[in-house]
Amino acid sequence: MPLESAMISYAALASLALVQKKNRPTPPPRLLPTRRVALCLGIALLLVAALVAIGRWGGGLGFASWIGQLSVAGVMLVLLMSWRPRIALLSAPWFLAAGFALVLAARIQN
Repeated sequence: MPLESAMISYAALASLALVQKKNRPTPPPRLLPTRRVALCLGIALLLVAALVAIGRWGGGLGFASWIGQLSVAGVMLVLLMSWRPRIALLSAPWFLAAGFALVLAARIQN
């Protein structure tokens, strides 16, 4: 099962987690987005993840697989946030890059 949508969803949920004050690391890194930017980015990435899943499998099955992969990404983020919150947030850009690389590789292959 392709996991591009799950990787992008993980990055989206991590971005949405940064909106809450308790999830923002202290001291904040220099590249940490503001709350408004993190909110907009998280919503946009959720939409991109949905479009990737729908583009891969079509309307009904794509939406259902996106919901499933969103749930898996959410559980993974919650478990990592309770164990190592800094690793959970710093791994989000890597998941995002890997998700877009897999989308690009799938487009080139077809």
